[in-house]
Amino acid sequence: MIEHFASRPQPRTLLGELVEGGKRVWWENRPPSEEDLQAHLEGRRLLGLVPDKVVHLDLDRTGLKDLRPLVEVLNALQIPAYAGPGNTRGSKVWIFLEEPQEDLEALARGLARMAKLLLGEEHAVEGYPNGQHGLFLPLFGHLNGQPRPLYEAWSKSPVSLPFRPRYASPEAIRRLVRAVPFLEVALQRRPSGPRHEAAMAVLNVAHRAGVLEEAKALLGSEAVFARWELADTRTLEDWREELSRLTEAASSSDYPNKRGIPFLKEVGLDPSPIAKLLGEEPREWPKPKPLEELEAPLPPWKRGLLPPAMEDLANALAGQLLVEPTAPAVAMLAAVSAVLAHRKLAVAPEPANAGWEETPVLWAVLVGPPGSGKTPIIREAAKPLWAIEQTLAEENRLAQEEYEQELLAWQAAKKGERGEKPTPPVPRRLVIGDATWEKLASILEGNPAVLAVVDELKGLLLSWRREDRAQGRAFFLSAYHGTPHVVDRVGRGTTYLPRPQVALLGGVQVGPWHQVVRGGLGKGEDADGLLQRFAPVVLDPLPPVKEPPPVPEETLWGYRDLVMRLWAEEVPTMVSPSPEAYRLWKEWRFETLQEQRNPELPEAWRGYLSKRMGLTARLAGILSALWGEPGVISERTMARAIFLVKAILEPHAKRAWRVGEVGDISPAIRLAKRLKEGKVVRFTRREVYRNEWGGITTSEEAGRALWLLEKAGWVVYDPEARAYLVNPRIREVGRED
Repeated sequence: MIEHFASRPQPRTLLGELVEGGKRVWWENRPPSEEDLQAHLEGRRLLGLVPDKVVHLDLDRTGLKDLRPLVEVLNALQIPAYAGPGNTRGSKVWIFLEEPQEDLEALARGLARMAKLLLGEEHAVEGYPNGQHGLFLPLFGHLNGQPRPLYEAWSKSPVSLPFRPRYASPEAIRRLVRAVPFLEVALQRRPSGPRHEAAMAVLNVAHRAGVLEEAKALLGSEAVFARWELADTRTLEDWREELSRLTEAASSSDYPNKRGIPFLKEVGLDPSPIAKLLGEEPREWPKPKPLEELEAPLPPWKRGLLPPAMEDLANALAGQLLVEPTAPAVAMLAAVSAVLAHRKLAVAPEPANAGWEETPVLWAVLVGPPGSGKTPIIREAAKPLWAIEQTLAEENRLAQEEYEQELLAWQAAKKGERGEKPTPPVPRRLVIGDATWEKLASILEGNPAVLAVVDELKGLLLSWRREDRAQGRAFFLSAYHGTPHVVDRVGRGTTYLPRPQVALLGGVQVGPWHQVVRGGLGKGEDADGLLQRFAPVVLDPLPPVKEPPPVPEETLWGYRDLVMRLWAEEVPTMVSPSPEAYRLWKEWRFETLQEQRNPELPEAWRGYLSKRMGLTARLAGILSALWGEPGVISERTMARAIFLVKAILEPHAKRAWRVGEVGDISPAIRLAKRLKEGKVVRFTRREVYRNEWGGITTSEEAGRALWLLEKAGWVVYDPEARAYLVNPRIREVGRED
């Protein structure tokens, strides 16, 4: 019989005898003998040893009948156990193993913890083996007619001699011990939500942990039934049948979106014990941001920044096209900048830095979906310049005809009487619809500046990313700053452009803009600051109306007359700030330097800040000319320029760059609504586009939407599960605090 308890020889023997009120115990330094075993079975003297093949639970305060919750779990999992009364008080449980196990003590501790949870904290439970502590064998007094009986827990039948125990599977015991944290979590409190949903979440995680059946048995215990107050709606047997159905669902691949640890926390349970078991820290979910907060808010246009002729047209176009006046206003500024650059206006922003001059040219890009009004805004902003271009074309034609007549006359004259050969006229240009750098370079050989009007900037912007267009990219950088540029052409020699200037005005849809921004704001070859030189304006369409107001003709003529005056009348060739304006400039410069040196700002934005003062100087020079100031930038005009940069253009830049990084935000919003319904807690990107959640049909579109939702704290990617987890707090979004 001793071989069922220990596999190794016992160098010492534990002995004891019953006395009034308890027992007397001692050790003898010798192995146990057959006489010791016979005395034990006859009830004359207790025999004990240090076990290594049995788990023993000693329950001093628990009667045999009170073991039922523990026995039910063991029976449900077909773990054979034996139970009997203690030698002096309480009861004992035995689980026999065929071979010794290295982790037997840990298994004993785990089963003791489980027994205490199932029976209640008032029950004392000791697990053995426990170091070198010995324990007394069962069946004391079995041969004297007054035995301490031992029962099969599964059949309640008493055992007899010779004793041949049924062995338990060590792996079954390990799985049960591994499932104990699930019982700990379940017994914390009654879940705040539907109890069957909480049980489903526990079983889902148990399935991941490989202890699904064990967790089912523990959830079906009397302890959980009472703790969750389930008797108000069902019997214990009903509950166990329900758990069987839930267990089947937890193990099924037909239900891929299964709630787990986040949901347990949502219903008021602390999943830390389970998370620790799985090697996961319990996730502290942040409060998700409303998706709208990821888009920098777009401010309204402030009246008084531009002369009335420009603002009146900006407001009229905005009313007809159902957009904010900002887009028409900035488009007109870009157009006017080309006129002033052609008139050779320059800006010297710092009197103490004579070498710093800024050209007035602006690069404006309208970013918006099809039908948002980009084309009509660009058309109306550039219309006066096209009128000038038409006049120049007629003048060029007449000059060419005059040249050809002079050339014919020169050729007809005798060689000695010809004089100097006529020089062909240089065509004057102001605006061009072809933005290839080669064409622009040839035009700038004879013109100080031009406006490149490109209704769809997609081709130009994407061409700048091609290696074979590196020359074009370099040319545009020179043409923005007005720095010298050398053009080498095969067959045409070398052309030196001392001060090329190109103003840009165009539109682009969100998709191509996204392609450009991904490279231009990163750290690759495209991230040379070219993109930060653009002043992007995001077109946010306003709600539709049945009859948008027409654009009054007088506003069109008012803007045209202003441009014509700038073209024809005297314009200062150099403007610089007044002392009062310079004080504002220095304060703005200091603020910019502070922001630029903030290491927490994104690198792309710090790159923009390095160009902020140059943009401010350009706008100050343009506004000074528009308001008719005689070569001196007033304090009020400097304040206008700073406000225009800080309060108008920069919010648009932030929004445009955000749209550029993630593309169209609407798929993310539609997907967020789908997740907020609460039916999904775990999913893959493939599921999103395969099931067309939120109308998403491609992997790339799903990736962009999920990236944005991660930024907003709505989901988090679990690399081990290769799936996205839904933040259980998304239901708080939009809820009043």
